[in-house]
Amino acid sequence: MQMILIAADQIYQHPDNPRKNLGDISELTESIKKQGIMQNLTVIPGRWMDYKEHNQAINDYLEHPDEENLRKVDSKYSPEGYTLLIGHRRFAAGKAAGLTEFPCKIAEGLNNRDQVGIMLQENMQRKITIRSKIIKKWWKSMQKFVMVS
Repeated sequence: MQMILIAADQIYQHPDNPRKNLGDISELTESIKKQGIMQNLTVIPGRWMDYKEHNQAINDYLEHPDEENLRKVDSKYSPEGYTLLIGHRRFAAGKAAGLTEFPCKIAEGLNNRDQVGIMLQENMQRKITIRSKIIKKWWKSMQKFVMVS
């Protein structure tokens, strides 16, 4: 995978991202302000068109009904920019911290099913990590309580 710095305004959210709520990113934002981004984002080339862009693609096809314009209408995909796969919280926190570009690995050749699978796997790993941290804190609290008693 290729690694490059990408401008924040060229990175777009994935429409099928299973994580709809990023939670509290204030602590991560403060960390990024102090230390910068410590782990890259993973993106794919291109992005899905928004409603306005897709309507423009339809109008372009109606004015010039060629294969290229038909492909744009059918795919609803633009080759411009990048779509975020991994690092949604880091991206939001980095933007909140004022970053204008992000270190990114570019993953290529992934179909939509693979993309969603990667995002689901990343979310599961995050949930496991959070639960593990909670259990460790609880265990330390219990050890302190037992020592005091």
